Amino acid sequence: NRNDMVPIGSGHATVPARLMNEINWGSYSSATRQLLQAVFPRKVLATHSLTGKQSPAFTNKPAKKCLDPKLIDDIVDTVADRCGVPKRSVRNCITIKCTDEAKLYRNRMLGRNSGQMPVTTNQDNRENVPPSPISRESSNGTPTD
Repeated sequence: NRNDMVPIGSGHATVPARLMNEINWGSYSSATRQLLQAVFPRKVLATHSLTGKQSPAFTNKPAKKCLDPKLIDDIVDTVADRCGVPKRSVRNCITIKCTDEAKLYRNRMLGRNSGQMPVTTNQDNRENVPPSPISRESSNGTPTD
């Protein structure tokens, strides 16, 4: 069945079986990104971080929420095992993916608010704000109802 889900890692995270067959396991970076997008919605990746700690580079911004550690461990273990790379390399890819998604999210929000890309103001800069409780997505990427 096209919609069959299979567990990865210790089984907290599940992904479509067809995705596991289509992933290029020769590229740990690509594999990590594909699994992240299968487990988490893009908005969650944009508004959360690997650790949930304050960025030393942006002390004026609030810390982002932490991605579900059990789901992250499943992704890290799966990619490290299948690709034969250190877990720290996979975790670094996750950090970069979250940063990339935050930039894309910020640009989408700026573009939606006007026809151009204006200078960012604190009010426009919402990538550190998690999805509202009204959103149908929880921090682990599953629907809330």
